[in-house]
Amino acid sequence: MKKIYLLSLFLFIMLASQAQYSWVNKNPLTAGARCAATAFSSNNLGYLVGGFTQYPGVWVNEVWAYSPSTDSWTQKNSFPYANAGAASLSFGDSTFVIGGYIGSGNLSNSNHVYNTASDSWTPKASFPATGISGPFQFVINGIGYLGAGERQGANTSTTVYSYNPTFDSWNQVANYPESVEGMVGFAIDSLGYAGLGGDGSNHLSSGFYKYSPTANTWTAIAAFPGELRNSALAFVLNGKAYVGGGWTTIPNNISVIYDLGDFYEYDPASDTWAPVPGFPGRARQDFSAFTVNGGAYVIGGYNDNLGGTVSTVNEFGTCSILTGILPISGGNNKAGIEIYPNPSTNDVNVKILTDVTSEMKYEVVSVDGKLIKKGTTRQSNFGFNANNFADGVYILTITDGNGTQGAERFEVMH
Repeated sequence: MKKIYLLSLFLFIMLASQAQYSWVNKNPLTAGARCAATAFSSNNLGYLVGGFTQYPGVWVNEVWAYSPSTDSWTQKNSFPYANAGAASLSFGDSTFVIGGYIGSGNLSNSNHVYNTASDSWTPKASFPATGISGPFQFVINGIGYLGAGERQGANTSTTVYSYNPTFDSWNQVANYPESVEGMVGFAIDSLGYAGLGGDGSNHLSSGFYKYSPTANTWTAIAAFPGELRNSALAFVLNGKAYVGGGWTTIPNNISVIYDLGDFYEYDPASDTWAPVPGFPGRARQDFSAFTVNGGAYVIGGYNDNLGGTVSTVNEFGTCSILTGILPISGGNNKAGIEIYPNPSTNDVNVKILTDVTSEMKYEVVSVDGKLIKKGTTRQSNFGFNANNFADGVYILTITDGNGTQGAERFEVMH
């Protein structure tokens, strides 16, 4: 029996590891619809600053904090002015929010630091060039880097500046290879990466580059495999970057744009890209993301074709953490549960193959250890709706009053 259990456990781990990615719906942003907001994380919380509540036309200075442990939002002290498309550079408890669109065609170059402990904003040295919006940004070894993007009085720029929070000082570094805005940026280990975007007139860039602070140089990396795009999203998990969404143009007509929902993983160790499951909701642009405790949380955004700004929140995770579902105490009693159809689309039906004489508890967990759903039943046959589940692999566990457990794997494919 022990050998059978260990073999089942090994096969289960192999199956779980093959389904490496998951999207999970979370509680929406309490403040309502939001796009082009500035996002960052600190002390196990994610933060969202400003953004458009409707696009175009209405922008705010609200600040909201998200707790993954409670899946809830709390309003914080407001940013000093309403803005959208600002940049952020985070250093421990302190995050600097720079620039942004402030209305009437104007861009700010102000720089304010947020202290998470005191929930307060303090002005710092302004960005040294004209107002800026939609640049790339990343932090390497305690120094922030901010560059390109839309500039006050001009569509785009190539200039890049480093920021030292200790001395509150800016210094110009090597120019970005292209004059673009609406690109993505991220840092992995001691290198920065930036790419995509456009020239402000719907001409999109195919460039993707890495920056070495030591050499102060930009070098091209492997070409992005998806469609060219502006206003996309990027975040980093477990040493790899994930890039997706945004808007693109139809072939031979740059005046017609549409939004995207596909995502790609970049592995800097091999300099390769690979597709991963796309965004589960409406394709969109100008959405925001922060990473907290090994999960990335994607918030809001705007769909140009449907004309809507949204408040949805989705968590993206990988299967690097299996401790949330293994081991199962009491053994893996797979023979005691049947799930059908499998794969499921919307409705999941469960049959318990033993007599149910007392209340049974059940839990659905994703392969990366996240609790997705829980409930109770007194019936041998019951079900639940998986319409809001992301496509992927899940584990259903059932516990009776005596602690006996069964578990079964199932898939959701919409």
